[in-house]
Amino acid sequence: MGNAVSLADVLQRDPPCDQCALCCLTERCTVSLKFFPAVEKKALCPALEQVEGKYRCGLVANPLQYSEEIGIEWPTSDHQELGNHFRLLIGIGSGCDYEREFRHPTEC
Repeated sequence: MGNAVSLADVLQRDPPCDQCALCCLTERCTVSLKFFPAVEKKALCPALEQVEGKYRCGLVANPLQYSEEIGIEWPTSDHQELGNHFRLLIGIGSGCDYEREFRHPTEC
């Protein structure tokens, strides 16, 4: 059991997210594809927001702004919980998705 790897160890292997949006600009996530099916697959996610030179997911930051468009009814007073659900679904906080999924090992 001395060789067990914790989730924290795995998450620390990827560089932290710097909000560059390369992951989102390269490919829409499954959450975006599910909740915005009318948007062409190769198009940018309608929930990708840029604020002060950084990118963020609008479904996490402003879920009520998109709730009607994606067909979710949610109490206005509890919007942070809805954002947290999207955060978990997308995997925000687990390191850089671009590094893990798209960058070729020789680029690192």
